[in-house]
Amino acid sequence: MKYILTLAVILCLTLTVYAEENVYEENASLSTLDEMAELFPLMSGLDNTNPPIDGGVLFVGIAGLETNYIFNPVFARIATDFSFMDWFSGGSIFNITPQQTMGQDGIATWVYDIEERSITITQVEDVYWHDGVPLTLDDLVFAMETIATPGYAEAGGARWTNAQQNIVGTWEFHNGEKDYISGLILSEDKRELKIYFYEFTPLLKHFGFWTTPYPRHIFQDVPMNEQPTHYHTMIRPIGWGPFIVEEVLANEAIILSANENFWLGRPYLDFVVISRVHYYTGARKMQNGELDIVIRTHPSFFEGQGIHSHYHYLGDMAGTFGYIAFNLGNWDYENNLIVPNENARMADVNLRRAMAYAMDFNYISSWASNLRMPATSVVPPNQRAFIDPSITGFVYNPEYANFLLDEAGFLIGSDGWRTFPDGSELLIRLVIDYNDIPLGNSYQDAWSNVGLNSYLYLVSFAEIVENIFNADHWEWDVVSAAWGAGANPDPNNFWGHTRSNIPRFMNEAFESHLQGFHSPEAWDMQWLINHYHEWQRLFEYYVPAILTTWRINLTSVNNRVINFYIGISEDGLRTKGGLHRIQVTNHEPYLS
Repeated sequence: MKYILTLAVILCLTLTVYAEENVYEENASLSTLDEMAELFPLMSGLDNTNPPIDGGVLFVGIAGLETNYIFNPVFARIATDFSFMDWFSGGSIFNITPQQTMGQDGIATWVYDIEERSITITQVEDVYWHDGVPLTLDDLVFAMETIATPGYAEAGGARWTNAQQNIVGTWEFHNGEKDYISGLILSEDKRELKIYFYEFTPLLKHFGFWTTPYPRHIFQDVPMNEQPTHYHTMIRPIGWGPFIVEEVLANEAIILSANENFWLGRPYLDFVVISRVHYYTGARKMQNGELDIVIRTHPSFFEGQGIHSHYHYLGDMAGTFGYIAFNLGNWDYENNLIVPNENARMADVNLRRAMAYAMDFNYISSWASNLRMPATSVVPPNQRAFIDPSITGFVYNPEYANFLLDEAGFLIGSDGWRTFPDGSELLIRLVIDYNDIPLGNSYQDAWSNVGLNSYLYLVSFAEIVENIFNADHWEWDVVSAAWGAGANPDPNNFWGHTRSNIPRFMNEAFESHLQGFHSPEAWDMQWLINHYHEWQRLFEYYVPAILTTWRINLTSVNNRVINFYIGISEDGLRTKGGLHRIQVTNHEPYLS
């Protein structure tokens, strides 16, 4: 096969076959993360023997980045907005299993047919939007139509990716050749939907297509560019989840009430008040008993289990990885393609490798109370079955970094800094969120130790999204950010021909190997694991981005809260996995 032969010729890789069950044990960073994760429970209230009260108000803080107040699943881009929406949007029609595949315990079930290259979805629960209108699978069709509509990306949408384009008929719809998507066959009662795919791979089972409904009755007649700022997006967001938005207080909070018609039963709580807090503010309010839950507690505030009398920590292994992406190409909006730039300032692979070897990721990880570890693979730990345990990542080696730079012609100039091989100035332009100044400074220090001069540009995360993620090209040389990989392990969603490919990197070997994930051979699990192993080596060879850290997700919870669960529950949404199950054992958060 072309993609295997290309990879073998270019990299001369030797692949060792690993059994899936052994992958969990051999990677040192993964083992350490596992050990750390075992220190934390996944559910609150395990030691709370006090009886729950009736109703009550829960106070939640979401720490970290600003919110855009785009509480619309089709247009939201920032993790903070999604954290707010968890409480009211309803999310996917499927629950997620511990294996991160689509489960059968949501509002719909599904079956697949390999020969037909189809998945049939059946709605099995009666569900209502918060305004009382019945939710049907036609709302899922509408979501896919919206994503495929011309002007969606220009309006700020980021879901028109390989996953959506893989549905039969989406391109004809997108190009205006048809006014419907031919691969979506909806039954007359709108409770059964058959989806046909061009490429049918086992990765589809990992939420490999869009599964979140979008209310047709609200947004169908709203112009595309107005949907991200619509009343039912920013002022009174609508969903079908356990709580209903009563009021959005800009820059303050969202007030939610219990959804009496929630499909899993009325929530135990009466109200939830959710606010965005700075990491420091959230820690202080938790200590002062002003908040019940702080989601994404910064690890620098972790002081050890049991040290506080009125709150504790929950933690699980995140699917998030930190990375430093290089500017290596452009995005072609018209053809939806990555266009490599051979003249990019960071185009020399030895420069990129040297920058990686110059960095001490053990040192950087130690800043976070040992709740982060060096990332050894482009595959995140929540998809560990596909991680090649023999890959160690870029181990700190400044001597080798200097060697690579010397050999590639990046020599020390008269001012003490390295230049480009043609003698011109080399000043690496690094952009980073203004909350991460110490991290940016550590990167600068590491590179300066091997003679690389850099300049730090501080911007908001929203600016990074707007000027890098949404742009056809970006001006800086490198950007430091993080990405949540989600349940779908398909690398095409982040590193293929998609705007999510922040480095805008692509070449023949890269592209042909990515295509292999969508081949018929991918139904063979061992073949797929081997292909992932080769993919990780290919990524490490070309270094379109430097993977920095894996992490533990930390959540601090007041001791009065019971049944708040993080991670993926063993038995899905119907029991302990749902936010509707949360209860409190006191009318106010405990102070001691």
